[in-house]
Amino acid sequence: MEEQDRSAEPRKLSQLAVGSILMPLACIFLLLSGEVLSIPDFVPVWPCLVILLLLPLAGLVMSVLAWSKINKSEGALRGKGLAAVGFVANLIIYLGLWILPTLASGGYTDHEWAIPPLALIAAGAAIGLACSVHSLLNVLHAKEKTLRKRYALVGVTLSALTILACLGVMMALAHVTQSHRTNSCLIQLKQLGLILDLYATENEGELPPVDDTKNNFTFEGSLIYPEYLTDASILVCTRSTDYQTRISRLQGKPDCITDDSYIYVGCFITSDAEAEEFFRAYDRLAPQDNGKDILDPEDSSVLFRKLRGRLAPRWREQDAKAAEERIKTLLGSDAPPSEIPIMWERPYTDVKRFNHERPGGYVLYLDGSVDFVEYGEKFPMTETMARLLDERPRAPIPDCEEDNE
Repeated sequence: MEEQDRSAEPRKLSQLAVGSILMPLACIFLLLSGEVLSIPDFVPVWPCLVILLLLPLAGLVMSVLAWSKINKSEGALRGKGLAAVGFVANLIIYLGLWILPTLASGGYTDHEWAIPPLALIAAGAAIGLACSVHSLLNVLHAKEKTLRKRYALVGVTLSALTILACLGVMMALAHVTQSHRTNSCLIQLKQLGLILDLYATENEGELPPVDDTKNNFTFEGSLIYPEYLTDASILVCTRSTDYQTRISRLQGKPDCITDDSYIYVGCFITSDAEAEEFFRAYDRLAPQDNGKDILDPEDSSVLFRKLRGRLAPRWREQDAKAAEERIKTLLGSDAPPSEIPIMWERPYTDVKRFNHERPGGYVLYLDGSVDFVEYGEKFPMTETMARLLDERPRAPIPDCEEDNE
């Protein structure tokens, strides 16, 4: 009977070793969930999180199975192989747990929320590694039954702790993913501000004209992309429901740049009254051939004068009251923002269509700063602006697969 118990032990220890693989393996799915490694937002996160729970659950089942079969005898040869595989795989995964974050931009330091649960998972993986090593050493030297029970109990406890840690990570990920995607719209507008600033620097202080497609309120794509704008994905807010579709449509096609995410009208408007005047003038001046004349500088100047009742500024840096503050803001300091919006997230009359939990959006100002403005708080996040845009559906763009919302 004692000899039978000895032959049974390698099998039980190897089951525990294989079970311990599944616990640190869950960490890999955590790292690939879109936050620590900064995977693009269109990568599905929830399937990874489901697997994140299933793996330690499988480890728990294997540990319980090893415990329940404590008195059954098995051959030692299979136990050796499984224990060896468990040791090697566990070692590789445990090393990867610490190596992968160092390769990611920001690493753990930018994700303080992840440190406690990851530390718990790492501790479980470390103990699991120790158990695997001990299991491998004991394959050839059977121990008494009490030790087998202790190993099984350790496996059950570690798996249970891992599941609890993963639940904590899931809740943290849900919160941080929301925050990350919200902030990404802010970052995109900051980048667009830098691009527009570079364009103005090389074009006598003037920013680009509005696009020549009628009711497509964005800058003329061929003037910006790809010379100044190399990554067209920043033109689509990552919180858009059809983010990936819009991104694929933009690749290599400057004419397909649209105002789906961000609005740019090509002149200074700071209130609802000026917005209404702008759109009335736009409707009169935009010709039937999809607005080609809007590209002409003289026509644009006429449009500016009609809007403001005077010789309007020509998007020159020297005309901005906060020129010095603008430069500082673009470099990341805390300069006060201007009150002149130049680009902003598209507002909607239907508040359910906004990209954020709170109705509203980010606004890029002339000084380069970006602020979140709640819907109805101030221009341009107003019902009037949303209505004016909704009343002007964009003209179809040839060779662009779009739903023309």
